[in-house]
Amino acid sequence: MTVTNGLIAQFLFEQNTNDETGNHTASFNGTPAYVTGYNSSFAGNFSGSSSWIDVASPYIGLPSEWSISTWFQLPSGIVANGNWNTLSRGSSSHHQVIIERNTGELGGYESGGGAFRGTGHFMQQYEDGNWHHLAVIGSGTTQQFYIDNVNVGSIDRNLASDIRSIGNHWGNSQPWGYLDDFRVYNRALTVEETNTLYIGDLPEGAKATGGFVTTTEINGNTYIVHTFTQDGVFEVLDNSLELDYLIVGGGGGGVDSAGGGAGGLLTGQTTVSSSNQYTILVGAGGSGGLNNESTAGSASNGENSSAFGLTAFGGGRGGAYSESSGADGGSGGGGSRSSSSGALGGSGTPGQGNDGGGNTNGDYAGGGGGGAGSSGGTGNGSTDVGGAGGDGLEISITGTATYYAGGGGGAARSTAGTGGLGGGGSGSNSSGNPLPTSGIPNTGGGGGGMWNNSAPNEPGAGSGGSGVVIVRYVLQRVDGLSVSSNELISGETFTATLTVVDAADDSEVPYTITGISSESINNFPLTGNFVITDEQATISFTATPSAKETFTITANGFSETVDLAENTYGLAKLPEPNFLTFTSEALAVIDLSNVSHVLEITILNTTETATYNLGVSPSVLLALRSFITIDFASATSFNSTEALDFDPPQFWIGA
Repeated sequence: MTVTNGLIAQFLFEQNTNDETGNHTASFNGTPAYVTGYNSSFAGNFSGSSSWIDVASPYIGLPSEWSISTWFQLPSGIVANGNWNTLSRGSSSHHQVIIERNTGELGGYESGGGAFRGTGHFMQQYEDGNWHHLAVIGSGTTQQFYIDNVNVGSIDRNLASDIRSIGNHWGNSQPWGYLDDFRVYNRALTVEETNTLYIGDLPEGAKATGGFVTTTEINGNTYIVHTFTQDGVFEVLDNSLELDYLIVGGGGGGVDSAGGGAGGLLTGQTTVSSSNQYTILVGAGGSGGLNNESTAGSASNGENSSAFGLTAFGGGRGGAYSESSGADGGSGGGGSRSSSSGALGGSGTPGQGNDGGGNTNGDYAGGGGGGAGSSGGTGNGSTDVGGAGGDGLEISITGTATYYAGGGGGAARSTAGTGGLGGGGSGSNSSGNPLPTSGIPNTGGGGGGMWNNSAPNEPGAGSGGSGVVIVRYVLQRVDGLSVSSNELISGETFTATLTVVDAADDSEVPYTITGISSESINNFPLTGNFVITDEQATISFTATPSAKETFTITANGFSETVDLAENTYGLAKLPEPNFLTFTSEALAVIDLSNVSHVLEITILNTTETATYNLGVSPSVLLALRSFITIDFASATSFNSTEALDFDPPQFWIGA
């Protein structure tokens, strides 16, 4: 990877403990152990209780702004088993990255009274046998944590000190697992740089930078996808681009009883100028209300997201108990469980979202927040059922159909409202089981409402999920499919040519042949791939039909239909250059509608070969009739006084 600015330590663990920068000396505590790596042939095995990298003094010093990047794999059962899991530890203070021993929560540990600071993200899910990328960025008074380039949370500390041990506490019994390409930088990396460390350099042919960059195949076309989960810059490198975009605002926070509305959702197409920079703003989710707050208090609307002059509004917070109505926003927040029946949900923004659900029949159920796809559900006080969050919309801009902008569910005394599809958090009930949940990050989902009375274990209502901005453009576009002929007889060669714009050599586009069996095309595969060279690809096969047939070849939405026939009897095709020969004892009808010159046809019958002169000029022939009937049992033959010239050069005749 090419991110080298500020790199002050790098360990590849290629069966050694070398620091590739040459700045530090380190050794393997315990018996050195290695496994198959991710970015290299080997990786360090730090799953044993007394295994770690011991950095000799001077240790790896961290300034006020710093970054750690590494690939990791967590062996099954290593998380939340009663032991902490330390990635890095200072000589006398601070674990910059650590997993809590009982819950499995990712965070840091501040020595000297601060204790464990958690991100709210739990690591058991990564005991899946796969490699994952972790980046941690310390800046100001916080640390941001990214896994597979998704921001999974932060802590309210910057644990800048030094690093003495890697993969475990230097006092042992806090093993992390497997590590590859462990890096330390003396500056805060940008999201574009963590993207590069995660997926490598920009894909070949990429026409812009910014965000988390991936490629995806959709209907045979290759797209570059830029995903922004936080503020950034989209820079067009060369020519102007036609973009598909998705912009989702931050979801609104839940409150006492009511769910938050989803962030507004905008999707469409736009054109951006060459060599230009565009600011991308990604809205944070709104805060959820605190326990024992009957007013809006700490709850807030989600923040707006914007790109290319377009703004998706943040979702409205839910309506607090003493305030009745939900707040307006991208989608409106749910109405409260106000004792005066008929609390209203907030209004959604036309074209971006829907209204929040209200409340009916008393004060025992709050409304659900609106979603991009539907309004929030109504809380029903007589049945004690909270309103469900409105569903979001299913969008396939990344190549995978995903719901965004679901509303948060309302709380109720008995049955809590569920969150809407698209990251909406669920509400709680009076027993605190379930607890309210927050909207999922980077979906714009609204936060779930809480029941604010006898459930002191409730931490408060759910916060809204942060928004997201996703843009894509075509990297490789199929421009057309052509065939050598739409009419073939047995023994002729068929060729299909695919033209692809901006295609890399050796890239592939799938094809499908339908309507016939492979035996009719000399056992050529009915499905396969065009392999691109110089923006073109061809496939060829020989026609071997046993009767008249038709097939269709399709690639990336383009298709061509081709007729096949066996070259026998009363059905044949005039070959080039001049002659048609076939045998029959039956009547045949010869279609002459496309003939532009006098024909010469040789007829073979059971007794003799003879010739017959049609005896008319082309213009008279076409004026007289388009079909000629011949009795092959008695006809002699046809002659012409000039060379044949067909227009089109090949055509069908048949019985």
